[in-house]
Amino acid sequence: MYTRNDPHVSLIIDLSKVESVTLFNCMNPGDPSTVFYDDTWRGGPNGLAKLKALKKLRLDVVPEDMPPLIAEMSGLEEFYLVSRHPTNSELNSSSTDGSPTANANSETSARTGEGSTPTTPLTPYHLSSVAIASDFLAAISGNHGSSLKILLLSDEWRFSKDVLINLVKSCPNMQQLGVAVEGAQFDTVRALLLHRPSIWAFRILEAFGPRLHIRDRTQQLGETSHHMKSDIMDREFAKAEYKYLRYFGLADMPFEIGRMIKECSGDSPVERRAVKILTWEEAKTKAEIFGLDSMEL
Repeated sequence: MYTRNDPHVSLIIDLSKVESVTLFNCMNPGDPSTVFYDDTWRGGPNGLAKLKALKKLRLDVVPEDMPPLIAEMSGLEEFYLVSRHPTNSELNSSSTDGSPTANANSETSARTGEGSTPTTPLTPYHLSSVAIASDFLAAISGNHGSSLKILLLSDEWRFSKDVLINLVKSCPNMQQLGVAVEGAQFDTVRALLLHRPSIWAFRILEAFGPRLHIRDRTQQLGETSHHMKSDIMDREFAKAEYKYLRYFGLADMPFEIGRMIKECSGDSPVERRAVKILTWEEAKTKAEIFGLDSMEL
């Protein structure tokens, strides 16, 4: 919809009945790629706080006045903060063995927004949102913890293990979680799953720095994929904390976790989990924290 939020909008839309809202590319007047900007939708009598039935919210940036608005609401079940770096679909599809392959035009597409998925380049406005990460997390967990099922945060917001443990403790119905982790990543994941075993899809997010060439990054991931699968991931996922986890993402590499396998190694058996590296297109159909992390509507 392309309109100002004037009094006539309340005659057209009953905001108290709206259950899903997506706000993309409209929060930053200083961003040259912003195609529509209007302060009337950011506050006032018909602002987000009036969306009493809202269950699903997708944003691509969090302005400074967003945490207080989130704190005035309640009952959110799904929240997605879509990353503003080149999206996973723009890294092209993976090869048959699951290793990502780079698109020769991916850098150009990411820079100009060409291709099937529009993107917005990193801006100082977006980077400044890191400063409000704590306020936003407090608003989400404090006011929506009892209802929240799916949470995807920014790949630029890195949280410590203690902060994330408090988050999952406040969200008893959490099923899918995507966050950037500070410190030992797998130690943190195991601790979170121990406190909230209902999580069946988890992503460790990793920000793509503005100076990092996409082709170089995908090549790095492809070169390490087999080693990670055979020597690290299958044994890591055999640990008891991962019992109920079905899908896992590390940066832009999604995994499907299968059955437990016992193998003989010397005098003692070795347990591991069957692990399959998914293409990004496959992962998008498995869990919303993969499928809705894009600028597609």
